Amino acid sequence: MKKILFIVFAVAFATLAASAYDGNDWPAQTKVVQIKSSVDGEIQLARFYGAKSKTPRPLIVRLHAWSAHYDRPDRELFEQLIKEDVNFISPDFRGPNERPEAMCSPLVLSDINDAIDYAIAHGNVDENEIHIIGGSGGGTATVYCYMRLPRKIKTFTAWSSITNILDYYYACKGRPQYDNYTRMIDQATSGVAREGFTPYLDKEEAMRRSPILMDTPVELRKDSKLYLFHGIHDGGNSGDVPFPQTLRFFNKVVTDFDITAQDILFSDTEMLRWMEWQVVGAPFERKDKEVLVKRNYKDKVIVCLIEAGHDMDDAHILDGLHGVDPLMPRDPNFFFKID
Repeated sequence: MKKILFIVFAVAFATLAASAYDGNDWPAQTKVVQIKSSVDGEIQLARFYGAKSKTPRPLIVRLHAWSAHYDRPDRELFEQLIKEDVNFISPDFRGPNERPEAMCSPLVLSDINDAIDYAIAHGNVDENEIHIIGGSGGGTATVYCYMRLPRKIKTFTAWSSITNILDYYYACKGRPQYDNYTRMIDQATSGVAREGFTPYLDKEEAMRRSPILMDTPVELRKDSKLYLFHGIHDGGNSGDVPFPQTLRFFNKVVTDFDITAQDILFSDTEMLRWMEWQVVGAPFERKDKEVLVKRNYKDKVIVCLIEAGHDMDDAHILDGLHGVDPLMPRDPNFFFKID
């Protein structure tokens, strides 16, 4: 097998020999496990790796995307975690968001909690070093856990998250290429298609499942860190989820922590200005994945708007695990605050 050189924040991964992976392109050291739901007894599958160290090691909980299952490969990430000997688990939490049991349901929450319990029972986990990460629909599940998971978690890292499901529904309605997502939200909020029943948007249910409309558990999260990333071009020409979904969630969480912290919130004027820029591409020649805007509330809630579309950037995906803040913008005056 070729040597692999991992450089944090540059993240250059060498090509691995094919024999290191199974048929699904997963590291051979991982395995599929069965976890019985503590709520309804259903068996949920997950990919799991237990650290080999004799001393407790961190746990990464990777949450799958909107239309995916637990078993979608992410080999670069997991090879890095194996090299660092970090526990990880990738739970299914009821699969794609196309059934009432999925999409920020109570069962999703209990399944993720059960997966963490499984990893603790079968790995060598430092329970003070549990980190939840996800992008797109996995980012949605990550911020949902931030709002509702009844346990202490050190960091949450969410990329390109849908935080208001009702708003996202209408954003997709206006873009025919995303009709599949409106169908899935119809089925998740009202019930799957069957004889004599046509799914429809249940607006109240969509709101109940929207993390941005939930109360922030301030006391539970006072020692946690929430990383929020979104690409400025997402929701425009090159992505699924409009970036204001993340910026408004930042505003909500910060306000729940401290209603007086108005100076770091994103104004509607700022977001509209950036939406004008997103449809024409970068206004200047800028480096791909560069942090354009970064705001930080007391090292508890960090948000970065980056030069990207609907992306997860390997250079920052493990910032929480490594205890490193995202880089500051190269030119902090590029995006000035508009009153």
